[in-house]
Amino acid sequence: MKSKKRLSSCFFMPIVLILLGISCFCFINASDIAKLNDTLDETISFVKSCINRYEIYNANDRVKSLVRLLDKSEELSRVLDAEHNFTAQDMDNYAKQQRLTGVLVLDEKLNVSIQTTQDYDAMSLWKKLIDSKYVRDILESPSKTYMTRLRNEGNIYDFAAVARQDASGVLITYAKKEEVNEKNGDLAMETVFADFPFKMDGSVVISDGTKVVSTNESKLLGLSIEKCNEMYQNTFHESKDHIVRLDSAGSSWYGRKEKIRDYDIYVFFPAMQVFTMRNVVCLSYILIAIVIFTLFRTVRIHMEQESIMREQKRLQIINALGQAYSIILLINIKKNMLEVIKFSDGVGHNLRKEDLSNAFQKEYIENMIAPSFQKNYIAFSDISTMESRLKEHDSLSCISQTIKGAWIRSMIVPQKYDEKGNLSTVLLAISDVTEEKEHELEQDRILRNALSSAEHANRAKTAFLNNMSHDIRTPMNAIIGFTSLAAEHLDDREIIRNYLEKISKSGKHLLSLINDVLDMSRIESGSVKIEKTNVHLPDVLEDLKTIILESVHAKQQKLLIKMQEVVHKDIITDKLRLK
Repeated sequence: MKSKKRLSSCFFMPIVLILLGISCFCFINASDIAKLNDTLDETISFVKSCINRYEIYNANDRVKSLVRLLDKSEELSRVLDAEHNFTAQDMDNYAKQQRLTGVLVLDEKLNVSIQTTQDYDAMSLWKKLIDSKYVRDILESPSKTYMTRLRNEGNIYDFAAVARQDASGVLITYAKKEEVNEKNGDLAMETVFADFPFKMDGSVVISDGTKVVSTNESKLLGLSIEKCNEMYQNTFHESKDHIVRLDSAGSSWYGRKEKIRDYDIYVFFPAMQVFTMRNVVCLSYILIAIVIFTLFRTVRIHMEQESIMREQKRLQIINALGQAYSIILLINIKKNMLEVIKFSDGVGHNLRKEDLSNAFQKEYIENMIAPSFQKNYIAFSDISTMESRLKEHDSLSCISQTIKGAWIRSMIVPQKYDEKGNLSTVLLAISDVTEEKEHELEQDRILRNALSSAEHANRAKTAFLNNMSHDIRTPMNAIIGFTSLAAEHLDDREIIRNYLEKISKSGKHLLSLINDVLDMSRIESGSVKIEKTNVHLPDVLEDLKTIILESVHAKQQKLLIKMQEVVHKDIITDKLRLK
């Protein structure tokens, strides 16, 4: 009996100690979390006020600079209207006086009339912006103006466009701005929190979505978000109390992420500082934990083995499809149950493990798939027909477009069968194929353009050959006609010589036309060469008369050519094309 009691107390004491330790742990942990939340609220509030102060300063500076540039542009437009003989030199002098980096005066077709620049060819620098809708709107509505600050070719510019007052067109001015930094007296975002000490050795990181623009950790400044994710092992776990945990190089950080305007704010504190009291308490229970671990080691090993087997099965599925698919779902088509294997927030609607009701499926599809693809996707994901469709195919596939404009490929494959051999579970995998689909659409567009160009070239060739056939027929008729006439006067050498000269002229003209017809490569490339030679107009008319006279006689017509009031009989031209 005593041995039984002793054995009972041996189990009872560790349980009491464990329960007491858990209670202390939860209480102290909650206290540390509450302290962390208070510190986070205070720190984030301070960071937001600093960013607001920077944004107000930066916005005021940018607005003032752009308004001044717009005033200078409108004044220059009035000067152009008043000074009708405004030269490029005048424009250079004006730009230097007004401290402008460059000026572009464009006509109604947005071609440069006058330009001046301190950099290089301004038209190529601003070509894309000049062709934009904002600038073209000014041509249609001269009362409109456009101004912006942007980065171009690695430099920051203030850009302004107004309508010309002296003629139809657009006047563009731009001024290069210095990079914002503390050296030129500006308030720079990168220095707002430089080396600033926060409570509990906290770290503050400000990101513009692509890189770190400000932080009190100098090693992080300027790093890309991808690089930061690599440093922190791409872990970003948010708990129920909205505390985010990051793991990096064996250490953990706790904090929060918030957004203000275009900036993401990250505030984190090292775990050793956040949970100092909790860690001290945990060390006190190490010996008890060792005893408990020894007592329940067998049970835990068994449970771990089962867990490892389940994880291995899950990992086999994820490893097989994880590289290509961003969402992997396990669907029990008999029970209409959904289990999330892998999920990416970047694709699709928020998914949870729950019953696949018709309302849930409809809501998911409406929130994820573009309206024009919803009907097809509903038929694809219909659970009631999924088993019969998979009997005819090894897998089901569907390509759709999401509401956000991305293209996704969804694939359904059989996963498990019940004891009767009926399909019970399927695997639904979804991947982003936007790049592949856009490449396919681009190739289709290129092929359509090539086909259109080929058809246009064929029509141009057909029209050209139709026209040339008429031109060739005229000298050919002359050759045939004079040949027949020569055959009738074989005894008269003078008449035959005259006919042969006419046949020679018509033959040369015909040869020139044939050479042009055969030289199709020059016609296709648009590089037909114009021959410039000295030509006597009466000779040209005489040649034409010789070529077409036979056709005139054949139609029993008369041809009369007279030259009146011709000032210059000798000209320089392309004789063939003039004929």
